[in-house]
Amino acid sequence: MVKESDVKFDIDLLDSKSNINKTPLIGVLNPAITTSNLGDQIISDAVYRELNKMFPMHFFIDFPTTLSLTKKVYKRMKKTKYSFVGGTNILSSNFLKYKQWQLGIKDALRGNDVVLMGVGWWQYQKKPNLYTATILKRVLHKEILHSVRDEYTRQQLLSIGIKNVINTGCPTTWELTPDFCSTIPSTKGDSVVFTLTDYNKDKANDKEMIRLLVEHYQTVYFWPQGISDIEYFKNFRQDFPNIEIVPPLLKSYDKLLSNLESLDYVGTRLHGGIRALHRGKRSIIIGIDNRAKEMAKDIKLPVVNRGDIQTLKSQILYPMDCQLNIPISSIEQWKSQFK
Repeated sequence: MVKESDVKFDIDLLDSKSNINKTPLIGVLNPAITTSNLGDQIISDAVYRELNKMFPMHFFIDFPTTLSLTKKVYKRMKKTKYSFVGGTNILSSNFLKYKQWQLGIKDALRGNDVVLMGVGWWQYQKKPNLYTATILKRVLHKEILHSVRDEYTRQQLLSIGIKNVINTGCPTTWELTPDFCSTIPSTKGDSVVFTLTDYNKDKANDKEMIRLLVEHYQTVYFWPQGISDIEYFKNFRQDFPNIEIVPPLLKSYDKLLSNLESLDYVGTRLHGGIRALHRGKRSIIIGIDNRAKEMAKDIKLPVVNRGDIQTLKSQILYPMDCQLNIPISSIEQWKSQFK
């Protein structure tokens, strides 16, 4: 809710002659631009939800993380009050070999004062090398407290001397408070929607997961979150011909989650599972990488390791309460810097 004092402050800012050239502009380095993974859209929704609450009277401008930025774009970025990059696997230990965020020497020389917002590390890796550490130290804001997705990411940044960092969890989880989670059913639904991951295939274990779902649910839906997920699913189509495919659109997934009351989520897509939790659905995320495993450690996200079919079966069939440990005080500490 926008307070009258917030509105008055920003109108005064715009009317002030001394601030006539200052625009209340917030930059968002957005991984959802040019993405082929709808999980990035889920992350972007959460980032904007939180930033809109934090800066209700500001304008927002998007910048891509997957493309190199031009000098002209950087001039625009310099006009922002803050620039945030949010909630994704955007950091890694060797930018020369792999980087989701297209940063290089030119970006480091420009220095951007970017603020991290619930970001995470790409896979388990060694300490960042000198090249990567130098770029991150130049690009990231040196005074404002950065927010990261998990403790592993925080420790990686601490290892290169970036100490102004706090573990808040991913912004996609910030609204999953105890009161909200208490409304999520603990017992099995009649139907289930599942996901697969095109870039992390395990045909034997994924087939066992699907077989289990077909055995224990009346109706089984498949939602392709990534661009090649449906191609991977074709490997199982002959064995499970009655599975219904949801169109590869976020609005189609949301519609399914909203329209079916007795529906569970099971799958390897982390943010597909978190989206389902947001829609009040009982969810079991299959852990296939560091993201889900670290979030399970930190906030007790409901994760079962891939291949652990007995545990998965038990969690499907027996009551399972959603009791997440969202670091609310850390989130509020991070947000309070911008008040």
